[in-house]
Amino acid sequence: FLVWLIAHQKLSSGEVLQKRYPNFCLSPHWCIMCKRSEENLNHLFLHCSVAGNLWSKLFSVVGLRWTTLKFLWSFFMEEFQALGGGKKASILWRCGLIATIWVISEERNRRIFNEVEEEVSFLWDKAHYWASLWASSSVGFKDVSLFFILLDWKAVTC
Repeated sequence: FLVWLIAHQKLSSGEVLQKRYPNFCLSPHWCIMCKRSEENLNHLFLHCSVAGNLWSKLFSVVGLRWTTLKFLWSFFMEEFQALGGGKKASILWRCGLIATIWVISEERNRRIFNEVEEEVSFLWDKAHYWASLWASSSVGFKDVSLFFILLDWKAVTC
């Protein structure tokens, strides 16, 4: 559902909330994650330094070089050849994309509502875990344990 909201630009970022509630006191020109830029979906999930660090880590783990995309929907339109291709690679790559988006969204909400910030390394560990867990639950990974997926994505997709 989160990915659908993002793909259809319906997620309540500062920019969207300001348009819906123009008299509500918001600061759409301030990203809660990096505290430097306007909070819109492309910034929050792509251009923010916190998101960029997570994407860089994901791309590094799967053997790709991270270059910032201009628009978030590009992730859903592009076919990245990560982890060497194949069914398992495709499953794990998509789980990695969605888990990273999930962790960014979850961290944004934690910072807004709980006023607590996690370190990027901890956020990556969470994204890595969620992606591995979701992949292990798929039919494509029925013969691979979660432990081995967590240990080495490249090895389990060969």
